Amino acid sequence: MEKTEMYDSFEDRLEAVLVKICTEEGLLGGQVLASDDLDGKWHEWIKSYLGDAISEYNSYPEVAFAWAGYIGLGLAKMWDVDWEQGKMLKYTDFYGPRGFDDMDDFITEKVLGFPLGSPEAGKMATILRRCADEAISLIRHDNVEAGSVDAFHVFVRGVEVLRRIGSSIGLFGLGYRLQRIQ
Repeated sequence: MEKTEMYDSFEDRLEAVLVKICTEEGLLGGQVLASDDLDGKWHEWIKSYLGDAISEYNSYPEVAFAWAGYIGLGLAKMWDVDWEQGKMLKYTDFYGPRGFDDMDDFITEKVLGFPLGSPEAGKMATILRRCADEAISLIRHDNVEAGSVDAFHVFVRGVEVLRRIGSSIGLFGLGYRLQRIQ
């Protein structure tokens, strides 16, 4: 199997599993919701995100994946509320007081408006942790050699999926749905 095919397969399988999990939890309607605006903003930020996340991966792999989901949630909220302001955001605008380390708390409380410790905050933390665990499990299942070029590419693909899932959860929670037009 060609390398690109391997990475594509990993990404597709991970996304399918996460959509299924999130749909079963009532957080998605069976499909990924997308916006070119959100995808474009994420692609502006991904190098900066990877710089932060890769340094955390060995000690906190769940964080390295889950925080991408939080960014997706935050972007979805900004897109819905005021994209003129949202599109001007810099990646570091989602940092908490401790930078990358508490980005989850900052996005939860300041962007999404969920008090820390609330049921909503707990549900987001639980689902994003579960999604991150699924990404890590799939990497291990695929026997991707740690520290390899393949590991880097699979990690990047996994982070992309978590961000899309976060954005989808956010959009779905705000009432957005894909519907067939007759």
